[in-house]
Amino acid sequence: MGSLLSVGEALSLNAGLFPDKVGARDLARSLTYRQWNERACRLANGLRGLGMLWNNSSWGPAFEEMPALKGRTDAFEMLPDLRYDRMAELMHCHGEFVTRPQEVRGALERAFRSGKTALVNVIGDRHVGHPSLGGNLLGSTRV
Repeated sequence: MGSLLSVGEALSLNAGLFPDKVGARDLARSLTYRQWNERACRLANGLRGLGMLWNNSSWGPAFEEMPALKGRTDAFEMLPDLRYDRMAELMHCHGEFVTRPQEVRGALERAFRSGKTALVNVIGDRHVGHPSLGGNLLGSTRV
């Protein structure tokens, strides 16, 4: 059995194979596969997202997934100040790197103005963790 196509892949394929064939119709109008694909592409290209990442230099699955982590307090600092913003930039997105709370607003404003999908990488307090995700697991982690 062959692989399945996504809706976008199937539409693009039909636009290439049958560009002038009617692909969608309602009571008032119809669109060829080419027209439908062009509209779908314009819509998809206009979408963008903004993510803000709390980065406390740790990684921790939920305790339900890794019960051996529950109660662990030994040092666990994987990659301090990991630059997720630079990874976003390598994918032609807008990246922001924030190390102080007063920088967050400006970073968000620049991210929105960029017109691109954006990631704001916020370096957080390494001593604050999440109660169900294992936190940063440094000896002094608070949850």
